[in-house]
Amino acid sequence: MAEIRAPKPLKAYTVLEHDERTGAIYFARHAIVARKAGAAEYGDGELSYVTCNRAPWADRFADTGAVPAAVMVEHG
Repeated sequence: MAEIRAPKPLKAYTVLEHDERTGAIYFARHAIVARKAGAAEYGDGELSYVTCNRAPWADRFADTGAVPAAVMVEHG
């Protein structure tokens, strides 16, 4: 009998554009998914135009999909 696995939980990632340092928090199961979404939004689709880093402090907002501005400011 095949084992049924629960899907991986969503994790928070900060994606920032290199020049202007604009960006957002993306929720994804893998960093590359978040990076591609951020690149499409902020880097004309070019992965090399953005950086993507884990933001474990924002994981708790994955269910709502939105991180309050005050919390983002608190974490830089």
